[in-house]
Amino acid sequence: MRKLKTITTQDHIIHVVESSELSDDIVCGDGIQLQEKITVFYTEGTSNNFTKNNSADDWNFAGEIDSPSWVFGKPNILLGSVTTTPTLGNIIFIPKAKVSSSPTPDYLINVDVEEMNRESFVELGAHNLTKKKDLDTYETEEISLDEEIPDDVIIE
Repeated sequence: MRKLKTITTQDHIIHVVESSELSDDIVCGDGIQLQEKITVFYTEGTSNNFTKNNSADDWNFAGEIDSPSWVFGKPNILLGSVTTTPTLGNIIFIPKAKVSSSPTPDYLINVDVEEMNRESFVELGAHNLTKKKDLDTYETEEISLDEEIPDDVIIE
């Protein structure tokens, strides 16, 4: 399961991403196209990253990222990332001046981060999402109901 929390600081929006499963889709989308360069710090775990130039192309393996490391996302390409370890953590830094051109979670669509108190450190929202991807191709894997319901839940 991927957990995403978003906070704002004086000059940046920060997305804190944690995953607790192997083959977890870190992007949780069909590919996000960046309009600007972003900075990502991998705090824990390893992931396979994929890119493509447009939605009609196939995913190309772009490399494996081991933590701790800094990664800089290139603009104008589609990005995908899948965990290759059971735990993964990363922190995404987006300058507030570039927020309008960067991908955002649904809970930020109607939030004007430029108008937030510039002296505060505010949590803007969070969500949990499960989406599995193939480690070698970044193709979506179907998740069975058994995988989504914990073992200690009994359905009668």
